[in-house]
Amino acid sequence: MTLEDPRPRLRYLATNESLLAIRHGLCAGPKDRVLSIASAGDQALALLEFVEKVVVVDMNPRQLRYVEREVELILRRDYLSFQKPQVMLRADPQLGFEVELLEAFNDYGLEQRRKYFTHARLNVIREKLDHIHVSKKTVLDSLEGESFNKAYLTNIIGYQDSDFEEGSLLFAGANKIELGGLVYVSNPAVRPQFMDFMARLGLEKEDHLSEVARALEPNWKPMVFKRTR
Repeated sequence: MTLEDPRPRLRYLATNESLLAIRHGLCAGPKDRVLSIASAGDQALALLEFVEKVVVVDMNPRQLRYVEREVELILRRDYLSFQKPQVMLRADPQLGFEVELLEAFNDYGLEQRRKYFTHARLNVIREKLDHIHVSKKTVLDSLEGESFNKAYLTNIIGYQDSDFEEGSLLFAGANKIELGGLVYVSNPAVRPQFMDFMARLGLEKEDHLSEVARALEPNWKPMVFKRTR
């Protein structure tokens, strides 16, 4: 990657969010169809174990490619490379940029990945890989012809160039979640107008599930919302 390359760099190798908080905050179950931010892929794969379908979206094409490579590793049962992706990064010129810096930045998340994604768990996930789709479309285009009742949106609200305008990052898709569906966000307090904006989308805070998520999440202050109209 050169300085002139305008494409975003790979940033996340593993999540520093609690996978248990995401799973229980969204009440992941066998009939759920989930729209998930790609990030490092851990979140989508953790949800895949328990739900019917996961569609992965992201504005960063390198993160999407990274998730695709992770899926390939699990499909081949190369669980060691999934748990320690540094070797895979060095072998892929599209991804392996400043691997040592990426490793240091993702140290906490990589340790969590090694503990959470046991070989037994990865075997279960492997059997469901036909039910995960890494979409190269925008979130709104990804929603065309799809039906979701859950969404995992990580910390996109207020992150870098994200805002509440249609077409910005991924948040605009939240208002197409089915009635009664749940939306998980990691950083709800970033902007003071956030709660009003969620209300305009018909999304109200789900107090109990928000408390469940926060009890399991040591690094963030997540909230879970329910689509009420």
